[in-house]
Amino acid sequence: MVDSERYREQPVFGVSDAVEIGDVIRHRRRELGYSQERFSSVVGLSPRLICAIEHGKETTGIQKIMDIIVALEIECVFQVRDH
Repeated sequence: MVDSERYREQPVFGVSDAVEIGDVIRHRRRELGYSQERFSSVVGLSPRLICAIEHGKETTGIQKIMDIIVALEIECVFQVRDH
């Protein structure tokens, strides 16, 4: 789970599974003030899919991609862009 204090201090995260990706996405969405409903319309996806992604559901395919990344010893890092 994303540690809110750590996120503010250093907005760069290594992630290793779908749950961690979902945590980062959920934290950032909330930080930007989007509800799942509003965010789903912004990105053109269903609220149900946004919910599945944020909870790391394997049906989204994220975990399969992360399994490949981990097997290839690739580091997957998310960083919040400066505006």
